[in-house]
This record gives sequence, C-alpha cells and structure tokens, in this order.
Amino acid sequence: MLYSYVRPFIRCSSRRHAKIRIANKLSFSTHRAGSASLYQSRLFLAGTTLLLGVPTGYLLGKGYRYSNGSEHPPPKTKLGEIYEGSLEWQGKFVPAYTMKDVEAWLVKEQGIHHGAPGSGVREWHSSRHASNSPCEDELVSARVQLPQSPSEGAQPWMFWGVFDGHVGGATSALLRESLVPYVARSLSRLFQSAPGIEVEKSSRRNEEEDIVVDTIKSAFKQLDDEIIYEGVEALRIAKTITEALSQLAPGLSGSCAILSIYDPNKSILRVANVGDCRGVLGKIDLATNKYITSPLSMDQNGFNKSEAARVREEHPGEKDVINEKDGRTLGMAPTRVFGDGIWKWPREVGVELYKHFWSFKPRGETLYLTPPYLTAEPVITTTKIERKGEFMILATDGLWDCMSNEQAVKLVEMWLQAKKTGNFREQPKPETSKTGLAKRISRSRRVKEEDFVVLDKNCATHLVRNALGGGDEEVLCAVVGAAPSFSRDARDDITVQVIFFDNK
Repeated sequence: MLYSYVRPFIRCSSRRHAKIRIANKLSFSTHRAGSASLYQSRLFLAGTTLLLGVPTGYLLGKGYRYSNGSEHPPPKTKLGEIYEGSLEWQGKFVPAYTMKDVEAWLVKEQGIHHGAPGSGVREWHSSRHASNSPCEDELVSARVQLPQSPSEGAQPWMFWGVFDGHVGGATSALLRESLVPYVARSLSRLFQSAPGIEVEKSSRRNEEEDIVVDTIKSAFKQLDDEIIYEGVEALRIAKTITEALSQLAPGLSGSCAILSIYDPNKSILRVANVGDCRGVLGKIDLATNKYITSPLSMDQNGFNKSEAARVREEHPGEKDVINEKDGRTLGMAPTRVFGDGIWKWPREVGVELYKHFWSFKPRGETLYLTPPYLTAEPVITTTKIERKGEFMILATDGLWDCMSNEQAVKLVEMWLQAKKTGNFREQPKPETSKTGLAKRISRSRRVKEEDFVVLDKNCATHLVRNALGGGDEEVLCAVVGAAPSFSRDARDDITVQVIFFDNK
C-alpha cells in the first residue's frame, strides 16, 4: 500500500496544512519516443550544433555539399509510415539557424503591460525564452487590493515574480499559481487584525516593517511546507498512482524564486528572494544624470559568505556540508529553494521514495545527518521608490550567467535613450569579432559591451538578445540555434521582467 512507503515520514511530521490545488493539475507522460535514426542521434546533433551558422563546404572542401533544407528538404512522412524518399546523400539536412529564425524565437513569448493611472508604475515588459524542453522557468504579475489603506482612491498592490525551476517545471508552475495568493492572503490577515498599522508613519517604523517582512517570510515557508510535507502525506490517501505522483511532483522537483511586492500608496518596494534569481534597481544619479545600479537581492549559494556561515551554523560538526570549491550544499548550488524534498525529508523517507517513486537517491548516511539542509525562507530587502525614473530588473540566472548587474542597467539605459529618440533600427552594426567562433560560444562566454545593440521594442527581449550575442549575429545564431539537450551547454532558460516606475 502507498501508506506503507511513507509511514516513517507521516510519523515524523506533525505539520498539517490545506492541500495545494494546483498540484492536482500536474500530470506525467510515460509515452516513449520511437527508435532514433542516424539524424536523431546525439552524436549527429552534437556535430550539427557545433557547425550551426558555419558553411560546412568551407571547412571540408568542395567535395562536400551542405543542404540548408530548402533545396533538398527531407520527405515528409507521418509517424509509422515507410520512408520512400530518395536514397541519394544530400548532406546534413538540419537547417542552420538564420537571423530570421532568431527574431522569431526572441518574440515568441513576450509582453508589454501598462500600469493603472496613479499606480506608480508606467509599464512593465516581460519575456521568457526556453533552453529546456519544455521551459522550466515561469513568471507572474498581479494586482491585489489589500485592506491596509481602505481610504477612497487607494491603489492595489503590485506583484511581479520570476521562478527558475529545475528537475522539471512542477515546482515553478505551482509557484506561478500559488505564491502571490499565499503572500497576499497573509498580508490581508495582518492588516485586518491590525487595521491601524501604518509602516511609513509609525514611530516604531522599524518594528512595524519587521512585522510585514516576517509575514511575507511565513507565507513563503508555509507554501513550501505544504509542498514538502503535504505532498508526501497525500500518498497515504491518493486513490491512484498517478494521483500520488501529481501530488508529490512539486516536492521532487524544485525552484528558485524572486517576488517583488510594491505598495504604490507609500512607494515602498519589498523584494523577497529564494535562491539565485536576481533583482536590480536602476536609478538616476542626480549629480551625473546617469543611471547607477542598486542590488535588490544577493545570490544565495555557498559562495555567499553569510549564507555559508548560516548553513554551517545550522549543521555544526558537518564539515562537508558545503563544498568550498563549487559552493554546493551536498550537491545543490542554491542554499534556498522551494521543493527539492530530497534535501529536506528525513533520510528514511527519501529511501522509500527512491525505491518506489523515481526520486533521486538520497545522500549517504555519513553525509545526510540533520535535514533539512535547504530552506524556502526568503531574504527580503525594502526600498523607497522616489519615482524619479527608476526601473527594476527581475531575471532568472540564465541572464546573470551572461552579464553583470551594471551591464544590465546600462542596457536598459541604452534602451530608454533609443525609445526617447525612436532610434531602434538605425544603428551601425558592430564589427564582428576576429576571435574564433569556438572561443566566442564557450561555456564561460560573457557579454561584450562593444556588441551591445538596441533593436527591440520590448526591453526584456532587448536584454535577452544582448545576453546571447547582441550585435555578433554569428554568435547569436549559434547560441539560439543550439537544440535541446545540447542547448543547456549554450544557454539556460531565461525569464526577464523590467518594471518602469513612473515619475511624480
């Protein structure tokens, strides 16, 4: 019986929360693809990936012919039909990515949204670009009327978030649907129980702000408790194996998350971060009239000294809890995540789930001593928005793997200038680097400011274009054209939101 697999866990957990409805929507497919041909093999795809955008005839001589798919396209057959096409060798028919393909990929999932009058937000731009198939990143934006300021004309609070899933998209999909409601509900209860709370005017401003921050932290932790504990407990009452797996899925996978919470009535921005997504504020330096960079979060991993100290303090005597070379906590890069139950459940529960539900194999008994090793409690920053042209960038680590905070702010400043002048597609094309393509698309690739261009009306898409090559079209085509699963070595899933606060 299912209950017998999780009995050790049920005994050890006294937490009880309402089930997560979104988990019921998750499903799994066990359909297997047919046997792969030569052209579907990993070896073949690896070779074509390395040659994307490079004329093969130039490399191998006149005796070799490269087909781009237009002159000799592969015969189209339905699944299971017998191939009756030509047997003449026409070269590799996987088409090289062109700039037309890149442009279509860049605009596939993007949006521009406008703030309501008086909301303190002019507009926000969003984009999501997959490397995994399907994409494991998610994003959310929402307006919620909270009871803190019931006076006439009070503006709803604004929420924006990006979620970087891993080991599948179950956890990030749940966060997209559930995190804002959990936080908003907790804040509503706080303000209803203490209707006189006024963070901005209170003589005990710091104490009142601590109450709001603690409420947000509790909402994050409550949701993660339900993902971890209720997901496993659901196995006891699930009627079918598939129902059990759908309940368990968000705890088997995981996700980093960053959620920004803006109170337009007081121009207060709070940013809650779990993991290595990142928030950055760009604001004008009045002395120079240039934008400066103000971090709204810090990456939470073993290279963050305060995080490493926290983890070691919580697990005294476990000298190998963090690997000093790669910054990982028992193999996991971020120190704060939603889900990832294999780093949170008691070891005996992990063993049972590994045996019966395709979970990861738990760490050895000599390493996995005092779980949980990861937490979903966020680190929260509070910032006063002056409404003098500030903007905020929220992005998953796929963007920050390629550029610094300062470079991202510089790119948005360039975009704002182009928008002001209307000069989006009249800039000279940067001179292509003379460095070999292999070096320019290596795993350690970082953006080059000489390749920065402003070509997109959507600022989030503008950031992604420049993160993946900018004006170096050869690199851009190669990086974007890399197909799954090789694409994970070329780029990560990238999700970006850029929020422009209006001027007073």
